[in-house]
Amino acid sequence: METSFVSGRCQLEPWNASGLSTRPVKTLVQEGRSDRDFTPLFVHDVFAKPTSDFPDDAAATRRTEQGCLGMIDDLWYKNGVFYCLSVATYMDANGDGVGDFKGLLRRLDYLQGLGITTIWLMPFQPSPGRDDGYDITDYYGVDPRYGTLGDFVEFTHGCKQRGLRVIIDLVVNHTSDAHPWFQQARSSKDSPYRDWYVWSDKKPANSGKGMVFPGVQKTTWSRDKQAGAWYFHRFYDFQPDLNTSNPRVQAEILKIMGFWIQLGVSGFRMDAVPFVISEKGAQVRKPAE
Repeated sequence: METSFVSGRCQLEPWNASGLSTRPVKTLVQEGRSDRDFTPLFVHDVFAKPTSDFPDDAAATRRTEQGCLGMIDDLWYKNGVFYCLSVATYMDANGDGVGDFKGLLRRLDYLQGLGITTIWLMPFQPSPGRDDGYDITDYYGVDPRYGTLGDFVEFTHGCKQRGLRVIIDLVVNHTSDAHPWFQQARSSKDSPYRDWYVWSDKKPANSGKGMVFPGVQKTTWSRDKQAGAWYFHRFYDFQPDLNTSNPRVQAEILKIMGFWIQLGVSGFRMDAVPFVISEKGAQVRKPAE
């Protein structure tokens, strides 16, 4: 199976991946807010099969290495016309004041008429909503306010019928602190999810550096009383960073991607790329910018 892993800013500009020559995306239309600074990235030929919750490290490493080899021949995203929207604010089908996938489905003919080729969805997974959905509590679900997984599949099927592709935000630098993974990680040092996050027994010397939102954030490390340790968060303190160097976390990311690909997604706009690929931990003297 071939797909693409897309990251870009919500504005008109050439998208360049390191070492790759790309042509400008023709048009990118935004509906809703996207005020983050994203670094472009393309990862090709990604496929993920469901695995057990905790594969052995060697197997997880193999899946990670084998999942990102080569380049696809169909470079549809280079000349695509992307329309970015928030499901919550687009079209309300049931009259509850919140947009949903059934409402979005009704507007596909209109969107097709605009001449777009791809719909880019901002986060729609379950979330406490403290950061516009970028604080996710379940990577395999749809926020009940927006509908069900069945509604999502009906939407992607409707897009396919009209020749439209769908890409979604992939927010894997961090989770919500309400995510079951973090809840289990903080419960015990022996938790199998403990090393899915970044911890320190003492307050790190770099705790006052690397804030994404200076003036709003005061630190990138916060102490969790239940865990009895400090945890790392490049964004807000309710968004603990995943330990993306952990092979099990990497394998889970591929599993998440594979899940949505099977439901009709053609690619992903990856959130916070520089932080996902950077080294994390108390030993880092100068956090990635």
